Amino acid sequence: MPSNRPNISLDIRNWTQTDPGWVNIPASPGTNGVAYAYLYTGGDDGHGRIDVSKKNDPGVNTAPLALIADRRYEILRCDFTDDTNNQLTWSGSSKYAGAIIDQNTALQNASYCILVKDTGNGDCQIKCDPGVINKPLPK
Repeated sequence: MPSNRPNISLDIRNWTQTDPGWVNIPASPGTNGVAYAYLYTGGDDGHGRIDVSKKNDPGVNTAPLALIADRRYEILRCDFTDDTNNQLTWSGSSKYAGAIIDQNTALQNASYCILVKDTGNGDCQIKCDPGVINKPLPK
């Protein structure tokens, strides 16, 4: 039975932030010398994480994700790391939204990274990355 996760939102700014939850990215040649900050809200922990239990969330799980920043920012893709069981896929529906799909048939701790392009700064790319966990069945 498919299960839907809480919606995830990603905001990004081209300056650093001091408010809680924001992740600052220092200026670098890769960002054309501009510092950035991003903030995930929603998900299972309020900070963009996806936490799936095979017992409580059986079947395929879908986590909708929306980029809620200025329209100069666009989603390029979603990359996964430590997805050793090929559980995760990205369904990008536009430059501003998509969904992470978790098959939820195997245990693993994996991460996703949304790669965002700043069209207002030479199309530089900003990596924004919380995590995904498939938990074991409770005993």
